[in-house]
Amino acid sequence: MQGDNIDKMLALEQWERLKDTIENLGITVELLRPNKNLPDMVFAANGGLVHQNKVVLSNFRHSERISEYSHYRQWFLSQRYQIHTLDPQLKFEGQGDAIIHNNTIIGGFGFRSELRALEKVADIYNMNLIPLKLKDPRFYHLDTCLAILDKENGLGIFYPGAFENTNISSLTNLKLIKVPEGEAKKFVCNSLAYKNNVLMPANNNWTAASLKKLNYNVFMIETSEYLKAGGSVQCLSLWV
Repeated sequence: MQGDNIDKMLALEQWERLKDTIENLGITVELLRPNKNLPDMVFAANGGLVHQNKVVLSNFRHSERISEYSHYRQWFLSQRYQIHTLDPQLKFEGQGDAIIHNNTIIGGFGFRSELRALEKVADIYNMNLIPLKLKDPRFYHLDTCLAILDKENGLGIFYPGAFENTNISSLTNLKLIKVPEGEAKKFVCNSLAYKNNVLMPANNNWTAASLKKLNYNVFMIETSEYLKAGGSVQCLSLWV
C-alpha cells in the first residue's frame, strides 16, 4: 500500500516470531494454506467474523482479495463451522471491521465494510450493533484504530481522530485509553490480546508503558514489512 519493496525473508522472520509468541502463550495456531496469487491472504483477520461455531464470511471490496473467499470457505467447511454468507453486493471485511463484545457487535464502516452489511451480520448473530463511522483513510479498518484488550473489564485503546465524533461517544460501556497520533500511525491499535498479555506492534512505547502500569505484559512485535502493506499484529490473525 505504501509502494515500498517488501523484504520477503524479513517478512517471514517477523511472521514466525509472531506465531511463536502466540503459541508460547498457550494458544493453538491453525494455519491456512497460502496461495502465491493472493499475498494479502496473510491478513487472516479479514477472512470473516467468528463466534462460537458460526462464521460470517467476508465480501472483500477490492478485486485483489475477492478470490480469498473460496479459500476461507473451504477451511471453515473442513472445520465443520456453520457458514453464513452475505449478498455479494454487501461489502464486509470480517474481524478487521467487527469486534464482538458481550452481546454486541462494534462495527466500523466507511472505507471497506458497509453499514448495511454490519446490520446483516448483527442479525445473523442476533446481537446489538454499535456502528462507528471511520473518517480518516489512514485507518480504513476498525482494527487499525480500536482494540478491546480486556473484554471482562472493557478496557481498550483507540485513536479518536479516526472516528466521526458523534459515533465514538456511543462506547460508554468501555474504558478506552486514547493513544497519541504518532503511535496510532504505527498501528498500535492493531494489537492482539490474550488474558493479561498484549502483543503490540514495535516502537509504541507510550502505549506500552500505559498498559504495563495496569499490570499487562506487553510483547513488542516487529512488523515493518506488513506495515508497508497496511497491516500488523491483529491483521495477521483471526480468532476462531
